[in-house]
This record gives sequence, structure tokens and C-alpha cells, in this order.
Amino acid sequence: MKAVVNRASSTRSLHGSDKPWASAFRIVVGVCVVAASLQTATSRATIIASDSAANYSGGSFITVNGGTGFQTWTSNATGGGGSYLGGTGLGNPLFGVYAGGGVGNSFTAYRQFNNALVVSSTFSVDIGTTSIQKGGSNGVPFFDNSVERGVLFFSGGSSFWSWNDGNGAISTSIPFGSVSQDLVRLSTNGYSLALAQDATTQTMTGTFRSGGSPVSSAINEVGFYSSGQGGGQNFGFNNLEIAAVPEPHAVLIVGAGACAMIPVFLRRRPNR
Repeated sequence: MKAVVNRASSTRSLHGSDKPWASAFRIVVGVCVVAASLQTATSRATIIASDSAANYSGGSFITVNGGTGFQTWTSNATGGGGSYLGGTGLGNPLFGVYAGGGVGNSFTAYRQFNNALVVSSTFSVDIGTTSIQKGGSNGVPFFDNSVERGVLFFSGGSSFWSWNDGNGAISTSIPFGSVSQDLVRLSTNGYSLALAQDATTQTMTGTFRSGGSPVSSAINEVGFYSSGQGGGQNFGFNNLEIAAVPEPHAVLIVGAGACAMIPVFLRRRPNR
């Protein structure tokens, strides 16, 4: 007697063994898609502090706070010098500082961060200067609880901007003029410094000298100084910003694990 195959029963049996695999596979793929979407979202930098001269009015910005994520501007003056809002080497209006010529004249504007730079965060600022007489200088020092950890500076009579991370001064390849500066905290004491001027860009990596207290260079303050720069000369800066890339959410870890299971499911897929 010819055997009769129950196609409906056979089909149900085959699909029944496939459904758990198919459902699990769809769940894994879904988690991977969500994880990828979250990874894209979390990889975008989040602006946690910003300020610009356009937020201010009047003659000076010291003792004022027109931005977010920063504390009030403070300053320190020795001899002749001061601050103002107006035309600088970057344009107008900008934050500006100046100091009379001579060793005894200097002015520094300080800006403390509400929160220290965390690993993977970036401090950015645009700086520019009109001119500097020989013997004068201006620059951007970075502090960790009042301990200077690094400084970008230009000395009158030199040809290029220089950087000192506490391990000695290094002459960059960026000449006199306006510069966009990005300082990234890579690790506890590690950093990356990028300088851009027109079509020229230079990036340096290194380690802040850990001597002194505290030993961790979690930058939480920046300064802008003019020293012995000379009459009619000034140092300008603008567009202060701190940006951070958020740490991956736990779901990304789960998603990564789920994605790793796809080959396993593929190996276990029944042959048809």
C-alpha cells in the first residue's frame, strides 16, 4: 500500500522546529539594529560648556559670566594691563587682553570649568594676536586646581607657536597669526593637541608631567595672558567650548553580545 504523506502535518513539523530559531534570530537582529542606532547617537559629541564674546556687552568681561558650563571670568594683573571687548587679532567683537611693554607688565584672564575635562572630552578655542614685540609673549595656559599642566604660547621674536606640557617647550610648525586650538584629554595624563591655521593643521600627543599635586591632570581651568606685549598690541580669543563623547550605555554591551550570537544561530539553522 502506498504511503500517504501528510503534507500539512509535515509542513507544521518543519516550521515548528524553525520558529524558535527564526524568532530568536529576529530578536538578535533587532537588538543589533537598536545597538547600532544607540552607538551612532552616543558617538556624537555633546556640548557641555560654551561661551563667546557675542554674549557680552560693555567694556569688559571680567567678573561676568555670559556662557554656560563655565564659572565667572577672573583676572590677575601685574603693572600695566587690562581686558576689553572689541577688536583683536581675530576680529571684532572678541575677548581681548593687553599689557604694556616691559617685564613688569602682564595681564591674565582666567576661566574655571564647572567640571574638569573627563577622558575623551575636548576644550576648543580660537586665539589670535596683532603683534608681539621682542621680549613679550602671550599664550593659553591650562591648569589642574591651580597647577599649570601645559601652555601654548608665542614669544616675540620667534617664528612659530610653542607648546610646553611640563616636559619642555616644543616649537610647532604653526607660524604667527590666528589659531584654532583643540585639547583632548585621552587618559589620566595623556592628551592630544590640535592646532589649525588656514589650511595648515598640526596634531601632537603626549603626557602631562605628573609632578606636583594633584598628580592627575584633569584640566579644570584655562587662562589667556599677555606679558610685555607692547603698546597698541593685544591678544584676542573667542568661541570657548567643551565637548564630550558619552560613554556607551549598557545596552550597547548587550547589543554587541547579541550580534556576536548571529554566527551561532546561522550554524544551527536547520537544512531544508
